[in-house]
Amino acid sequence: MMNELSQCNSLNFEAISLHGVVADSFKHFTPPDLIFVETGPNWAQKVVELQNYDGPMIEDSEVSTSLIIFGDESDNGALKIALRLGATDFISDQATILDLMPLLKNVAEEKIAARKLGQLFVFINTKGGSGATTIALNTAVEVAMHHREKVLLLDLDIHFGVVMDYLNINPAYSINDAIANASDLDEISLHALVSKHPSGLHVLSFKHENHNENFDKAMQMGKLLPTLLEYYPYVFVDLSGGVDRMFSPILSRASKTFLVTQQNLVAVKNMSRILKAMTFEYGIQRDQIEIILNRYEKRQQIRLKDIEQTISGVPRLCCLIQRKGIPAHNASFLNNILSFRHT
Repeated sequence: MMNELSQCNSLNFEAISLHGVVADSFKHFTPPDLIFVETGPNWAQKVVELQNYDGPMIEDSEVSTSLIIFGDESDNGALKIALRLGATDFISDQATILDLMPLLKNVAEEKIAARKLGQLFVFINTKGGSGATTIALNTAVEVAMHHREKVLLLDLDIHFGVVMDYLNINPAYSINDAIANASDLDEISLHALVSKHPSGLHVLSFKHENHNENFDKAMQMGKLLPTLLEYYPYVFVDLSGGVDRMFSPILSRASKTFLVTQQNLVAVKNMSRILKAMTFEYGIQRDQIEIILNRYEKRQQIRLKDIEQTISGVPRLCCLIQRKGIPAHNASFLNNILSFRHT
């Protein structure tokens, strides 16, 4: 069994002699996902002892541990005992890693599904220069500085990302590196790849030098996203370049998508088109979308009422007022982002 399991690079296991096992010896162990027990002398008695153990390992665990018995499949007595003990499966002691793979895959998928993932907030321009980058960046910095949360900002402009320049950061690594190592990333290795800002914000962007590579990596964002959401309670995404099918995994996972628009005909028309595309092509519900009307002015020819009539079905519209060249955050807008995780 040890030789077979050792072929799985992403699996950690430890072998213990059942003969010398006592329940108290497990009180310092991290609860496993699977316990394999080989049939033999007094094996059932040892299993009962472990099942009756109510020490810290069991009390504090949120992990559902499955019991797998392996031995001689022709031993009907062992099969019956395994069923009485609540074993999940009984496998042959001659099983190979190929025989074990379906079992290990099911456990891995259940573990992924049970993970507590962070919230994903996407900011999209309805017209170039509407302010999605500035608003996403300011909001992410605000959350990182004042709310003691781990925050990641993704700049997904594969051609002209500017977030690193705005923050005066010269990154050593990029989204390209994170995607290339997505299958092996843990919290420590991911922390080494992101760029850190003094505000506490962590940032990842594409390389500026190679647009073709950026395009290829962007098509694989779906591989990286679950890992990012596992280690960051908040992930903000600057998608100022607009909606693109290559980023459909981002859009489909978004807790909220913010369309940043302005009071001009082109921006409002584009906003209407993007709303239809997100609803019909990407299957995003209207209640997952909010509109940010940036640089709002009462004297503009296109009024708030006109925009509200255009976006029927979208529950919220937030107005941000320009102050000294920088969009000021509406308090209710920021509070909505911070509270969304708990509603």
